[in-house]
Amino acid sequence: MTLSHRMTGYAVASAAIAASILAYRLLKRISQEIPTEWEGIGTLKSIYFYPLKSGAPLDVESVFCAEVGLMTLEDTGESNRTQLRDRSFLIFNEKHKEFKTARHYPKIMLIKLTPYDRNTVALDAPAMETIYVKIPADEIQTKCITLFEKETVLTVDCGQEVATWLSKFLLNEDFGLRLGYNDGSLKRDIEKYYKAFTRYYADFTNQAGGLYSDLVSVSVINQASIDDCNSRIGDTTITAANYRNNLLVTGPGLRPFDEDHWDFIKVGGVVLKNVKECVRCQMPTIDPKTAVKHPKGEPFKTLNTGQEARRLYQERFPSTVIADRPTCSNVHGRLTGANYHLKGAHRTF
Repeated sequence: MTLSHRMTGYAVASAAIAASILAYRLLKRISQEIPTEWEGIGTLKSIYFYPLKSGAPLDVESVFCAEVGLMTLEDTGESNRTQLRDRSFLIFNEKHKEFKTARHYPKIMLIKLTPYDRNTVALDAPAMETIYVKIPADEIQTKCITLFEKETVLTVDCGQEVATWLSKFLLNEDFGLRLGYNDGSLKRDIEKYYKAFTRYYADFTNQAGGLYSDLVSVSVINQASIDDCNSRIGDTTITAANYRNNLLVTGPGLRPFDEDHWDFIKVGGVVLKNVKECVRCQMPTIDPKTAVKHPKGEPFKTLNTGQEARRLYQERFPSTVIADRPTCSNVHGRLTGANYHLKGAHRTF
């Protein structure tokens, strides 16, 4: 399926943009902005899907673009496994109800959450027995936790058994951390907590937010930008997986930071529009395979130098995804990471 995504890239290998899917009621207005002329810019090489915030990616070849981000396809086989949403699970501190990521506990990157059956997911981690967690449906277990900028969000507690499992793996304790879940119905109010962004970006509204992602629901990265950063670092071990974007774009004609000039991109029938640039933190310095930080703090150190990086860290701004299929309000299209050709429309910033 064709997807159209606008990407705004920033500093070197961090050249990525965040995108979020606009709600149905906005599609009529946005459809008037969708370009009628496109040019080829490359291919969609890979899809990265993270059910657990900061956790290991789930291997997928196709996903749906839904209102609050990417979603696995419906399983129609005998296993009838549950559909998962990107960053729909997160870990939070039991005492202070604060979210925790690999920035706090790098070993979270080694935890892999996968669907097991219609109502159950499985969690695996090194030297830990697999734990099966029933997806909570009891709203009584809903708790209020804190994200960035003191943003408060709701999450459904997944119970004591998995809380103990997480605490043992990450803290070597029997308590301290818990697992929260959002089925997509618990909305965020990003307009309330990120007023500086909403004043600067016209399309950065509540409809652009993801579930527990860092603000928006979809992000894109250009392989040429990663290669450019690695050439400056002198280290080729840093890959797209370090940056934890959802979509990896590649192509022989792509140059570093071409993302800065993509207002929309299109892959099949899905169109994504840039909402804001993607700000980089220390997360890419962590090796996703070992959970060990880079000894020289790369690529963050390199990303924090040069014109692109200064603009990135001074402005601190991610992207929005819109669909050209207004007959659907939630599911906006199917993406397949099988070298589908991308088309783009340019805008002068």
